[in-house]
Amino acid sequence: MDKLTEDAIREIEQIHSSWIEFEVAREHHSLMALCADDIELWPPDAQPVLGRVAVSAQLARGTTRIHGSGISDRRIRGSNEIAYLTAGYKTTFSSAEDSTPRQALGSHLWILEKRAGGWVVTLVSWSVWGCAAISGTRREKSSIAFRYELYVTGNLEAALKTNELWVQTYPRDYNAELTLGVVYGELGDDEKALNAAARKALELLQANTEAYFGHIGKAREFFRRAVDSARRSDQKETAAGYEIGALNTEADYGNSERARHEVAAALSLTPTRDVQAGAAMVLARAGDSVRAEKMTDQLAKQFPQNTIINSITVPTLRGAIEINRRNPSKAIEFLQTVSPYELGEADTPHCVRVIGQNTPDMLLRAVSMG
Repeated sequence: MDKLTEDAIREIEQIHSSWIEFEVAREHHSLMALCADDIELWPPDAQPVLGRVAVSAQLARGTTRIHGSGISDRRIRGSNEIAYLTAGYKTTFSSAEDSTPRQALGSHLWILEKRAGGWVVTLVSWSVWGCAAISGTRREKSSIAFRYELYVTGNLEAALKTNELWVQTYPRDYNAELTLGVVYGELGDDEKALNAAARKALELLQANTEAYFGHIGKAREFFRRAVDSARRSDQKETAAGYEIGALNTEADYGNSERARHEVAAALSLTPTRDVQAGAAMVLARAGDSVRAEKMTDQLAKQFPQNTIINSITVPTLRGAIEINRRNPSKAIEFLQTVSPYELGEADTPHCVRVIGQNTPDMLLRAVSMG
């Protein structure tokens, strides 16, 4: 294949720029003229749209209004027959349902082919790194500005300056501290990276340490500090995760009534998938099999194609429930299905916790009773 010529690169750049202009002007007919008949559109959160007719219909049905789009780091590679274009973008948009201007940033990939003497677009795919309202809080704007520099432009120095200002403006923002540690690490300053991350992780580390040595009162205090810190930063899911960690510790020490009673506080912060799974585990380990089983069934029904939920979380929860029911053989049957994932980084620590905390006592006792 011949090398991609400078003239071809300029033509492709023009097609790319024209696409954006037509998108802003809502000139869908002109936009489709840039496409091949077998054009493919691959959105980040939906099924692909295949073919000119389907793509044209999709554009006509769309309720999103593009107000402007900035492009960065555009690269074009390939041959004089097929070319690949990658770029970062920052797009301002609104919708028919919500007229508030918002910004999305991310990257996209185009594939173009040369047919009948001219270049046409055959595939458009994109990812979204972040999104926030233009009229949002300064914290939201700081977050999206940081992500734009880190993920789209790749300018680590600019990302660092943005992140440092973010931390100065919001010194209690959990994410600001952690992302500052990420940037320091990328720049090779391991000491600063560790310090930035450690400041926010210290309460949690101290909580787990005190719990390990049996100092449950001190562990509660450090868990409370970690939860409060995350809540002040409006990190609801993080705070809920800390609540779940604290309640699992209560279950470890046999404080089942307290664990069952306080699990509602974690769910009230934000009932996300992970928080629901954590709450179900607390209930299962604290002896509330009825509520735990109901939540487990809901998770399996709500996320039928999620590998982690169905291959790790659900069987681990069902194993814990069977332990409460004094059914050790059934519990082991469920827990054994998790073994292929035990060296992964997903939810296998919960499985280990169920086995490690309950097997010496509850399982053997259940065997002797059976």
